[in-house]
Amino acid sequence: MRKLGGAVIGLYPRTWRERYGEEVRDLLSTRPVRLRTLADLSFGAVDAWSHRGLIPGGGRSMKIRIPAAALLGAGAPALLTLWGQAARDLPSLNATAAGRVPHVLASISSTAFVAGIFMAVLAVAPLLVHAAARTMRSRDGVPVVVLTMAPFLALPVGFSLFAEAGDGLARDPLGNAIAGGFLAPLALALALVLPAIARLDPVLALSTRSAGTVQALAAGMTAFAWLPSIALMILGSPSMSPRFLIAVAAGALCSLAMCATAMKVSLRHREAVMAPAAAPA
Repeated sequence: MRKLGGAVIGLYPRTWRERYGEEVRDLLSTRPVRLRTLADLSFGAVDAWSHRGLIPGGGRSMKIRIPAAALLGAGAPALLTLWGQAARDLPSLNATAAGRVPHVLASISSTAFVAGIFMAVLAVAPLLVHAAARTMRSRDGVPVVVLTMAPFLALPVGFSLFAEAGDGLARDPLGNAIAGGFLAPLALALALVLPAIARLDPVLALSTRSAGTVQALAAGMTAFAWLPSIALMILGSPSMSPRFLIAVAAGALCSLAMCATAMKVSLRHREAVMAPAAAPA
């Protein structure tokens, strides 16, 4: 676990590692490192990159801003392509280490990925109910657009949930574990569309704010679910091909980048509807 903790520290911005890295490594060496510790470090890495300009010495580097929609839009086909590459290598996909630990790790990972998809879907349920109530009084405006788009978004999200929860893509513990990492970010990205539209209607502000909070938690849950998957990969790595390892590693990075972006967008939706509410009338 300590080695995994050191690897997660390597994901932090360079300026952060230069300033705080040794101190955190010393702390890890004197305390037990558990899954919760790894989750805290992972979320801290996302936060450090989001606010790297506040790190002393970190504001001098040139910032390159990529629109969230572009990142999520490009990440979806990339994830599907990488999953296709990984799923073709059946010997590596079935290279699960012997013992009970791999099955426990796979169960934790699959459950967390399914929970992330469920949370992303349930986050917009109150929003749809509110929009439907608004549509009964008025047949135009933002609520109608939200309800019109919902069925088109529900199909791919429903497929993601069925494929992961229903064991539709793989039956091996490793395959079940990592499949959710490739599917859950797609559901997260699609579920962000409805709050993005709904926030244009002030009456839907409360539902949009709650949806943003739950979707941010769903993104965090999906990112956390990669930790046991990575541990499972490490256990079985001696029997895996380099091509498979590269495809899964690239997929994990793409998935985590989409989770971080989805979390940032969700919180932005929440803040956008809170600001007008806090303003004086």
